[in-house]
Amino acid sequence: MVEQAKALLEWKSSLSNQAKSILPSWGQSVPSNYNVTISSSLFNPCNWTGIACNMDGSITKISLPNMGLKGTLLNFSFSSFLGLSHLNLSNNSLFGTIPSHISELPKLAYLDLSMNQFSGGIPQEISFLETLQILYLHQNHLNGSIPASVGNLSNMTVLYLYQNHFSGPIPPEIGNLTNLQDLNLCTNHLTGSIPSALENMTMLTSLDLSKNSLSGSIPAFLCSLSNLTRLFLNRNELSGPIPQQIGNLKNLVRLKLSNNHLSGSVPHELGNLTKLVSVHLYLNNLSGHFPPHICKGGLLRRFIVHTNHFRGPIPESLRNCTSLVRVRLENNEFSSNVSEAFGV
Repeated sequence: MVEQAKALLEWKSSLSNQAKSILPSWGQSVPSNYNVTISSSLFNPCNWTGIACNMDGSITKISLPNMGLKGTLLNFSFSSFLGLSHLNLSNNSLFGTIPSHISELPKLAYLDLSMNQFSGGIPQEISFLETLQILYLHQNHLNGSIPASVGNLSNMTVLYLYQNHFSGPIPPEIGNLTNLQDLNLCTNHLTGSIPSALENMTMLTSLDLSKNSLSGSIPAFLCSLSNLTRLFLNRNELSGPIPQQIGNLKNLVRLKLSNNHLSGSVPHELGNLTKLVSVHLYLNNLSGHFPPHICKGGLLRRFIVHTNHFRGPIPESLRNCTSLVRVRLENNEFSSNVSEAFGV
């Protein structure tokens, strides 16, 4: 307990504002002659803000989000917290690199460093966090490539790396994360095609690769991820047709494929997705007729398909879709008047 208290206070003293006013419950220092048998809340970190311990008095959780902390993690003694399972330092002003010795947390299951100012790359050593289940690194200034070693985190269920400056291809090793349910890599500078290894991630319910520079076609294997409820591939450089197999995504609720170079017709199978609430296909080169039963489930609220080359009549199912709150069909080649079709 004393060693952990000292480690926390040393890190606190390294912060730019020293967090004295922010963390008043944290003791100022631990005397060298402190008697560990004497109970004192001042030197017992289990009573400090953001700290939780197990029955043995060992720290298991450090949760300090939104605290105004400013500084680095370079002086954080991770090796002093071998029982730590939860570390949340999100939404502060922490900067510098994520140190490689963060790997010295053998029981860590939850790591949230999001919404800070961290820079540099993800350390390769992160692969040593074998118990990690949730990793939030989004909204920082991280750069470089996504390390292949991330694929060793086989227990991970959530991975958020969005709104950083990652570049290069999505490493195929990420497909080893077969327990992953939520993957968000949007708003980076990722290039190359969508790796076929993602086919192995059958537990995925949400996949967001939007706002990158991914190229190639939308691979048909994505349509085998039958648990998907959200598929966001918008604002990339994807080309070719929408796979007919998209009709296999029976649980899909939100689909965003807008702002790409997609061509061909929209597969009629899209009309079989009865849980759809939102469809964004705008700013592509799509053509042909709409699927005749696009509002089959009666849940569709947003249907945004403007600026394509769609033609023919507007389907009756869309005109009679009472759940719609927003529809945009302009800049297409319909044979019927859009305003008249919707009575406006």
